[in-house]
Amino acid sequence: MKKKLKLLLLSCLINIIAFAQTTTRLTLEEAIQIALEKNFDVVIEKNSKQIGQINNNWGTAGLWPNINLNSTAGIASNNLEQQLANGTTIKRNGAVLRNINAGFAVSWRVFDGMRMFATKKDWRNWNCWVNSVFADS
Repeated sequence: MKKKLKLLLLSCLINIIAFAQTTTRLTLEEAIQIALEKNFDVVIEKNSKQIGQINNNWGTAGLWPNINLNSTAGIASNNLEQQLANGTTIKRNGAVLRNINAGFAVSWRVFDGMRMFATKKDWRNWNCWVNSVFADS
C-alpha cells in the first residue's frame, strides 16, 4: 500500500514538473514590453517626472529662506560616588539626568547673482522635457 502511494505521489510530482516547464513563445514586442516594465532605470525616470513637478517651485530654486528646527531629549541614569575635600562622601545610585535642547535657524541668501531665476527656468524646461518623454504614462 505504501509503495503504491509513493508511486502515485511520484507520478503526480513528475506531471507537475513537466507542466511547469512548458514554454510559451514570446513575440519580440512582448519581450520588449516585459523588459521595459521590469527595467529599474525606466521606473526611476518615470518617478523623476513626479520629482520634477514637486521640485519646480521657487523654494527649491532658492528664492525663499531655509528654515531649520531641531530638538533633542535625553535621559540618563548614573551611579555617583563622590568624596569631597572636606571628607564628606556623596553616594547616589540611579541619579537621573534629564536634558532637553532645541534649536532654530534661518538662513537666506540676499543676492545670488540671479541664480534662483535660472534654476527655476531650468526646472521648468526639465519638467517640459520629462512631460514630453513620458506623455503616455
